[in-house]
Amino acid sequence: MEMIKLPQSLAQHKKRIVSANGTEIIWHRAMQETEKACVTLSTHLIVLVVRGAKEVYSPAGKLSIGPGEGFFLKAGNYLMTEKLLHEQRFESLTIFFPSTVASALSQLLPLASVSAVATPDIFRIEQSAALDTFAHSLLHYAEMDSNETEAAFLVDAKLRELFWILLRTPGADGFAHVLRGLQSS
Repeated sequence: MEMIKLPQSLAQHKKRIVSANGTEIIWHRAMQETEKACVTLSTHLIVLVVRGAKEVYSPAGKLSIGPGEGFFLKAGNYLMTEKLLHEQRFESLTIFFPSTVASALSQLLPLASVSAVATPDIFRIEQSAALDTFAHSLLHYAEMDSNETEAAFLVDAKLRELFWILLRTPGADGFAHVLRGLQSS
């Protein structure tokens, strides 16, 4: 079974925005399903599924995600499946970011008063209109040409926006715990 290293294996992806701080935003499309691919994440990951479905297998169990939903994964090893469903393609917005970026951004955002606890390996992100709008706005940016300075500005602004949205949607306490845990790791 092949081990896929992310985000490294997506370095040649066409719809990709990269910041010098180690954050990458990729609009991922697949026209065929994958079944339990072994994935090693060198950074943390947030995925927002636009079309199709995704399953993630972690030590905590299996998580199934449909269109409009998403998840956070802590850096590590996982099995992942992508399903096309009736759309005949899989699409997702994938955002890779190191702990240093999460910690720096969380210092700028108002977090609920939650104590630092162990960061879960996986966290479900519920569907919301704000997340849908956010994901589709990034598709347009990923298709635009930008220089390194513009890309860094865009990635930082959009990641801050995503964290802000996640701290105000259902289950926000869970994401606040994730951020607190990443600050102490």
